[in-house]
Amino acid sequence: MLDKLMALARRSRAELIDRIASLPSIGHGSPLGYVLTVVLMGVALWVRLAIAPVSAGLQYVTFFPSVTLAAIGWGFRAGLLATAIGLVLATCIFTPPYYSISWEVLQTSLWSNMVFLTDGVIISFAIESLHRYRLRSAIELRATQDAHAVLMDSTQYLRTILDNLFAYVALLDLNGVIKEVNQAPLEKTGHTREDVLGVRFYDTPWWSYDENVRLQLMRAIEAAKQGRLQRYDVVVRMGDALIPIDFQISPVRDLQGRIDGLLATGVDISERKQMETALRQSQTMLAQFKYSLDHTQDGVFIFRPDTLRFVYANHGAMEQLGYGEDELMRMTPLDIKPRFTEPVFRDMLQPLLDGRLTANTFETVHRRKDGRDIPVEIVLQLVQQDGSEARFIAFARDISERKRAESELRVAAAAFESAEGIMITDADNVILRINKAFTKATGYSAEEIIGKTPSLLKSGRHDAAFYAAMWESIRNTGSWEGEIWDRRKNGEIYPKLLTITAVKSEDGQVSHYIGSQIDITARKMAEEDIRNLAFYDPLTQLPNRRLLLERLGHAQATSARSRRYGGVLFIDLDNFKALNDTLGHDMGDLLLQQVALRLVTCVREGDTAARLGGDEFVLMLEDLGDSFEESRSRVETVGEKIIAMLNQPFALADHVYCCTPSIGVTLFRGRQHSMDELLKQADLAMYGAKKAGRNTLRFFDAAMNPTAAQ
Repeated sequence: MLDKLMALARRSRAELIDRIASLPSIGHGSPLGYVLTVVLMGVALWVRLAIAPVSAGLQYVTFFPSVTLAAIGWGFRAGLLATAIGLVLATCIFTPPYYSISWEVLQTSLWSNMVFLTDGVIISFAIESLHRYRLRSAIELRATQDAHAVLMDSTQYLRTILDNLFAYVALLDLNGVIKEVNQAPLEKTGHTREDVLGVRFYDTPWWSYDENVRLQLMRAIEAAKQGRLQRYDVVVRMGDALIPIDFQISPVRDLQGRIDGLLATGVDISERKQMETALRQSQTMLAQFKYSLDHTQDGVFIFRPDTLRFVYANHGAMEQLGYGEDELMRMTPLDIKPRFTEPVFRDMLQPLLDGRLTANTFETVHRRKDGRDIPVEIVLQLVQQDGSEARFIAFARDISERKRAESELRVAAAAFESAEGIMITDADNVILRINKAFTKATGYSAEEIIGKTPSLLKSGRHDAAFYAAMWESIRNTGSWEGEIWDRRKNGEIYPKLLTITAVKSEDGQVSHYIGSQIDITARKMAEEDIRNLAFYDPLTQLPNRRLLLERLGHAQATSARSRRYGGVLFIDLDNFKALNDTLGHDMGDLLLQQVALRLVTCVREGDTAARLGGDEFVLMLEDLGDSFEESRSRVETVGEKIIAMLNQPFALADHVYCCTPSIGVTLFRGRQHSMDELLKQADLAMYGAKKAGRNTLRFFDAAMNPTAAQ
């Protein structure tokens, strides 16, 4: 390239002046030049859309040459206009979602547009500088006839421009060997031009990289030799640092348009990557903070100092008050504080506005949407960042439980010798006093237990996490209530309902704990009896219809999520009535009990065997398979096992009895059918088995249901 510039300098002055005189007549900044710039960018867009789909990118392959041609032909303003058009087209057309513009599109294309804008500005002003330098050179040629000196000056000028660019620039021959390089990469690594001139671009000592980056550089060189520009974001090691570089290699053409060199450019995008990483981290932290704020149980309100209108309320606030977000955004604190008038409330805010207080903590009452008042503790602060509007933020904690606990403590003090067992400890949990009911329940006298801690009563049924959660609740709310298993003095473990309440002194410090307990052994036994009566068949102890339907509902919900099949098997004992009529109902009941035991052995632990009544049993199988065929095969296997098991003789007192079942099956996935419909389908299939000769299994078919068939 330098040889050609030297040859151009040796041409005669007249020839040079003639060439200058032959420059296009369209002047820089002329309206026609702008029109042609728009046309040129339109042609570039058409060419780009013609050579590849929108999703391929590559828009700058045509836009960069167009920007360069516009700047060369009609000046830097035309080049800047072409750059602006290219930015708009690249953002609206080639950034997903294509052919659209939105804030997300602008964010996605921000950095690539910044690079393109920077390159366009550099190209436009550099070419403008070349234009002006060319005209000045013509004038100087007329005066000095020293073209060589002027050429050397211009070469040095161009080198100065390149050396002052922040980008890395290298001129390569067609083999990728470095012919010239600017100062930026040399200063970055401490190398000299002599270290890199004559070295292949991808073998230069100023960087190192993995094999993948080397292949990208080699592909970019080959593409540029074919007239194509390729661009990559690569990470290389320069010195002791890993540096991300926005890198491209473009072809350099001579006056006849032939490619006789390559231009490699790279921009250090470390700062951009750091900003992107910092932005992602900030967004993550902001999302985590917002999630925590939204899901805290305390109510959080933000409102304006001037209008007092709410601008934010978290889920905790909505749960406390019963209002929706849209409703709260039309309200002020005065709408939920029945005890405050606006003048009184503003007087309370004034010390925060004046800076006399940083926070104001007080107790008040909030009125819910349903008209119910709840006691709350408020922490109110003024928040204002530099240059932003001030906002009040209020944290509201529902202290209903604390107030209730305080009331209960007062009642407990008056009713210490009640029927409930009561224990009082100090702040270190050392027992100070018990009542007679406590002694009766635990067996410990006052002399035996005072001075010790309640851990003496531990049953061993609760782990450390249980007690940690209990004390966390006491610390946070002032009380805890729940069921717990403790040990009496004689070693007997029993259930009790325990309430622990913290008593605080005037300075707010816990001074005592009061625990009241009720022995609920009888209630637990009654609950267990009631549960057995409600959910289990008293004869076979199998789940009854109610529990079956409850488990079937859970199974349908699980199936809807997993998309795996389940099955319902309806089992009826053949000729059961004849057994009752001949041997009596006692033998019939004995048979039913033995059938129940055998059915339980035929299913997995997670499945359900139930008795609906009489000689009707139902098996509910879950998680059979993803496909209908696989699930049908597994149900058939279970059905054959049941038939084989029930075909074996039964010993009924002194009688040996043989029994056969008729089994109807229906499969389900999700909630396509109701539970009653599933049982009806299995029942119809069972009657189909009886019609087929009994002692067999049949699957439900729509033809079995006349209503469904119609």
